[in-house]
Amino acid sequence: ATANAEVLSTLDDDDDDDDAEDEEEAERERRDAAECARFEVTVLHSSLDVEDLTSALEGRGGRRKRRVFLATTIAESSITIPDVAVVIDLARTNRVFWDPSRRNTFAQIEWASRDSCLQRRGRTGRTCPGTFFQLVPASFAQAQLPEFEPPYLLRCSLREEALTSLCSASRATCTPASLLAACLDPPNPGRLSDALDALLTIRAARLTVASSSSSSSSSGGGGGGSIENLAAPGTVEVTALGRLLDSLPVSLEAARFAVTAARHGLLREGAIVASLMSTTPLPIEA
Repeated sequence: ATANAEVLSTLDDDDDDDDAEDEEEAERERRDAAECARFEVTVLHSSLDVEDLTSALEGRGGRRKRRVFLATTIAESSITIPDVAVVIDLARTNRVFWDPSRRNTFAQIEWASRDSCLQRRGRTGRTCPGTFFQLVPASFAQAQLPEFEPPYLLRCSLREEALTSLCSASRATCTPASLLAACLDPPNPGRLSDALDALLTIRAARLTVASSSSSSSSSGGGGGGSIENLAAPGTVEVTALGRLLDSLPVSLEAARFAVTAARHGLLREGAIVASLMSTTPLPIEA
């Protein structure tokens, strides 16, 4: 918490009124500063490392201050905050989508689902009495908020998921099409074909011998044929480059950048930039 509070006020032209309003503003600032001193504000988000997160959740050794946590969706299920007495829910969430036309991801703030809000409500009342405030009317929440969160597989590009599947040593999971088709909400096969086509383009995957022969035959033996359905089982297999990209603990784009930089003798610089590319910006400035 800060010791000062900013107050925006509109002043008139009259000097006497100015003096009176200045005194009122100074008094408000003193009251606000005293009020703020009673609170300790902590920001929680997925960008925090384990040590910082553990430190944020620990008690403050006898300091009699009310703790206020400003948290993203990490507080829904990833962590448990002890002794939460009040939960204030904005009923909003930040979702990431894949834009096929731009071939890029984008984030968008939307209304949270009702099951997500129920999860947030459960953050209090476990070990002590608690109160839950949702800053939307109950009628609006019931009528306008979606019942469930949209599945991630229906919102992402499937490139990383397809690559991880191709790298799997298990026969049950090494075929992306079969694996994703078994999901409760399977993604569109066309999106999976686009993802596999992208992996072929960056040489993280290649056509199998059987599919290459079929492609050549359908094009009259002249080569240059294309596979109409890349999502068909046994059509695509992973390359050594694909296994390397999948093994790096960063996003696919960042891994490609690091490998390309290493090929040009810039491994250290490429690793630094790749780590920055995979760093999530702070959602709230503390």
